[in-house]
Amino acid sequence: MAAHSVHDDVDAVLCAGCEECEWRERHPAIALAQMDPEQIDVAWRRAIAWHRGELTPNDAERSLLELINTFALLLSRREVLAHGTLPGARTRWEDDEVQFARMLCEIAATQGALDIDALAASMDLEPSEIDEVFDRASERWERAKRDTLRRASGEVA
Repeated sequence: MAAHSVHDDVDAVLCAGCEECEWRERHPAIALAQMDPEQIDVAWRRAIAWHRGELTPNDAERSLLELINTFALLLSRREVLAHGTLPGARTRWEDDEVQFARMLCEIAATQGALDIDALAASMDLEPSEIDEVFDRASERWERAKRDTLRRASGEVA
């Protein structure tokens, strides 16, 4: 599925107001089949985030994300893939989202002399936004640890 210009400034995988995307909204299985692997990863992550209450999808992508979440739940029930994980990320080590969060947490915990102002300036952010990124990383890392413990105990996420 080739992205077109209206997608350049949005995070959504399908864009409300786009005729092509709205057609795909009505045919989510076809839309999913036409996506390249990177777009499937983005859609899968958005479906997980929506399931967790972390985002609200636009109307055009809602049916696609519902379909993906249904697949995720079915795979989870069959113990093929823990719900909330991305297909293809076979280990926590291979899951960039988890490892990036882990690395940021370790940096925050071990680098007492971290120059937040310089980091914020280099990223064109406010220092409070840097703190927010570290907080989000901490929340993601803690969730990954809880998920790992749940899976180890045989509980389905």
